[in-house]
Amino acid sequence: MRECHDVKWAGHPGAQRMQALLERGYYWPRMLDDIQLYVKTCLVCQQDKGDQRRPAGLLEPLPTPSRPWESISMDFIVGLLKVNRLGNIMVVVDKLNKYAIFIPASVQFDVREAARLFFKGVVKYWGLLRTIISDRDARFTGMFWTELFRLRGTELNFSTSFHPQIDDKRRGLMHYWSYICGTILTVTREETTASLGSFTVSI
Repeated sequence: MRECHDVKWAGHPGAQRMQALLERGYYWPRMLDDIQLYVKTCLVCQQDKGDQRRPAGLLEPLPTPSRPWESISMDFIVGLLKVNRLGNIMVVVDKLNKYAIFIPASVQFDVREAARLFFKGVVKYWGLLRTIISDRDARFTGMFWTELFRLRGTELNFSTSFHPQIDDKRRGLMHYWSYICGTILTVTREETTASLGSFTVSI
């Protein structure tokens, strides 16, 4: 059970994911009960677990993109274990195929660094996008972003806060990714960049 929960590649999953991992090669009576008890008594899980519930907002669904990397959502996992001045992760998710990119960022990153990381990690490979979905956050509403996207013909699209069809799914993924990455960093004490490999495998 330890190999499907405590090791870096597993990432301290919840009971359902841990059960799926174990069932690839094992089975025993009352298996789920044992798994739930193991997860419930895991000290790392209890320390890093947070509330996933969010208040609902008005329904304002965004259109489905016609091709990959036409529309993406962007968010940040913040407050991670600080190692070598890195303690945040930029998360970029393609809205069509749900492919995710994780880019390490410094603890005190600003709009300019966010733009630089975005271009280095996303635009370099897929070009400029038509729509970027982001929260109402100073990182994205600054003059640098607005002017840059206007000149490049990119629309900065603000999602309704905690939208049931936009934010619940995206926030749920962000909460899960933040939890997994946080547990990996807590246990291994590795640099954020080095941990992203294990983090990506675990999701």
